[in-house]
Amino acid sequence: MIEQTNIIIPIANMALTAGLAIYTFIGRRNRATTQSIIDLGKQINEKLEAKCIRIGKLEASIASMPERDEIVRVHERIETLCKDINENNKEINLMLGKLLGQVEQMNRGHS
Repeated sequence: MIEQTNIIIPIANMALTAGLAIYTFIGRRNRATTQSIIDLGKQINEKLEAKCIRIGKLEASIASMPERDEIVRVHERIETLCKDINENNKEINLMLGKLLGQVEQMNRGHS
């Protein structure tokens, strides 16, 4: 009986040690996996937060941009102003021509 106990105790000790080693290995691997998942979640949240800020800025920029109708009205107004300026230029050129003609007549009259 003592001989059997002497054989059983080292075998049980070895089995318990191996079981404990396997349990520790699995526990550490799970903790490492859990920690890497937590770290990955933090990284994803940071990237998502940066993207949300960027999207918010883009939405603000788009909201402040003029709409198509407004751009068309501005373009039409610019065309109207250009026509008015061209007409005014024609009138100014005619008046300038008349003035030069009168000055020339006055110069001939004094000569």
